[in-house]
Amino acid sequence: MKKRFVAENNIEVTDEMLDEWAAPWERGDVPGKPVCFVAAPGRPRISDEETKIVAFRLPVSPDFQP
Repeated sequence: MKKRFVAENNIEVTDEMLDEWAAPWERGDVPGKPVCFVAAPGRPRISDEETKIVAFRLPVSPDFQP
């Protein structure tokens, strides 16, 4: 059984449509201008200084006011 895909505007998306949309990307014809982007893992640094990890525990009591 073939699965049907329907867009938000109730237009059925066919395999032919998907092939047509994918063709430029598969050829490398990506829209826009190329950019070099390297994502660094983790959060961005908040300081240029050396940092240390500080771990601590807090009470879970509802009466605790930090």
